[in-house]
Amino acid sequence: EIAFLCVDHVKQNGKEHRKRVGAMNVYIDIVKQNYPKGEYRIFCMNCHLVISYRGYCIHHPKKIWTRNPRHKQSQG
Repeated sequence: EIAFLCVDHVKQNGKEHRKRVGAMNVYIDIVKQNYPKGEYRIFCMNCHLVISYRGYCIHHPKKIWTRNPRHKQSQG
Protein backbone atom coordinates (compact mmCIF):
# COMPACT_ATOMS: atom_id res chain seq x y z
CA GLU A 1 0.00 0.00 0.00
CA ILE A 2 1.53 3.30 -1.11
CA ALA A 3 0.14 5.11 1.93
CA PHE A 4 2.64 3.27 4.14
CA LEU A 5 5.74 4.23 2.17
CA CYS A 6 8.17 6.87 3.33
CA VAL A 7 11.34 8.57 2.13
CA ASP A 8 14.66 7.83 3.78
CA HIS A 9 17.37 10.44 3.38
CA VAL A 10 20.55 8.44 2.71
CA LYS A 11 22.80 11.27 3.92
CA GLN A 12 20.76 11.61 7.11
CA ASN A 13 19.82 15.18 6.22
CA GLY A 14 16.05 14.82 6.41
CA LYS A 15 15.65 17.40 9.16
CA GLU A 16 17.51 20.01 7.14
CA HIS A 17 15.56 19.10 3.99
CA ARG A 18 12.20 19.48 5.77
CA LYS A 19 13.33 22.78 7.29
CA ARG A 20 14.48 24.12 3.91
CA VAL A 21 11.42 23.19 1.80
CA GLY A 22 8.74 22.55 4.43
CA ALA A 23 7.62 19.13 5.61
CA MET A 24 4.66 19.03 3.23
CA ASN A 25 6.88 19.87 0.24
CA VAL A 26 9.58 17.19 0.58
CA TYR A 27 7.99 14.90 -2.00
CA ILE A 28 7.43 17.77 -4.43
CA ASP A 29 11.06 18.83 -4.02
CA ILE A 30 12.31 15.30 -4.75
CA VAL A 31 10.25 15.23 -7.96
CA LYS A 32 11.58 18.68 -8.95
CA GLN A 33 15.12 17.33 -8.44
CA ASN A 34 14.24 14.49 -10.87
CA TYR A 35 14.68 11.79 -8.21
CA PRO A 36 18.44 12.14 -7.66
CA LYS A 37 20.23 8.79 -7.38
CA GLY A 38 21.89 7.98 -4.09
CA GLU A 39 20.04 10.68 -2.16
CA TYR A 40 16.85 8.89 -1.13
CA ARG A 41 15.47 5.41 -0.53
CA ILE A 42 11.85 4.32 -0.25
CA PHE A 43 10.91 2.04 2.63
CA CYS A 44 7.70 1.00 4.28
CA MET A 45 7.23 2.78 7.60
CA ASN A 46 8.07 -0.35 9.60
CA CYS A 47 11.39 -0.90 7.83
CA HIS A 48 12.23 2.79 8.09
CA LEU A 49 11.63 2.85 11.84
CA VAL A 50 13.49 -0.36 12.64
CA ILE A 51 16.47 0.76 10.55
CA SER A 52 16.53 4.02 12.50
CA TYR A 53 16.46 2.26 15.88
CA ARG A 54 18.29 -1.03 15.32
CA GLY A 55 20.43 -0.26 12.29
CA TYR A 56 19.03 -3.08 10.16
CA CYS A 57 15.79 -4.59 8.95
CA ILE A 58 14.89 -8.28 8.76
CA HIS A 59 13.40 -7.68 5.31
CA HIS A 60 16.87 -6.74 4.05
CA PRO A 61 19.10 -9.32 5.81
CA LYS A 62 22.09 -9.13 3.46
CA LYS A 63 22.63 -5.42 4.02
CA ILE A 64 23.38 -3.21 6.96
CA TRP A 65 21.30 -0.06 6.51
CA THR A 66 22.37 1.64 9.72
CA ARG A 67 21.69 5.25 10.54
CA ASN A 68 22.49 4.82 14.21
CA PRO A 69 26.08 5.88 15.03
CA ARG A 70 26.36 2.99 17.51
CA HIS A 71 26.19 0.53 14.60
CA LYS A 72 28.64 -0.11 11.77
CA GLN A 73 28.45 2.22 8.79
CA SER A 74 26.04 1.42 5.95
CA GLN A 75 27.09 -1.17 3.42
CA GLY A 76 25.62 -2.16 0.09
